[in-house]
Amino acid sequence: MMNDLCLFLGVGSLKTTLVRIEGGLLHTMWRIDTTQGSFALKELSPKIDLANDGVVQNYNLTEAIAW
Repeated sequence: MMNDLCLFLGVGSLKTTLVRIEGGLLHTMWRIDTTQGSFALKELSPKIDLANDGVVQNYNLTEAIAW
């Protein structure tokens, strides 16, 4: 399933198992190593309400700032 996600995102085929990255307060971060490089994958917490437009806008803003 994870390899399918990597291919869908266009980051190559998964080479190794996921490695959890320490840190973060609410979400879980993973390192993925693929045939096209190493990437960070953020697993969103089920505690956030993605049905709330304000929450989604704030989340997108923080991601844009972090980028």
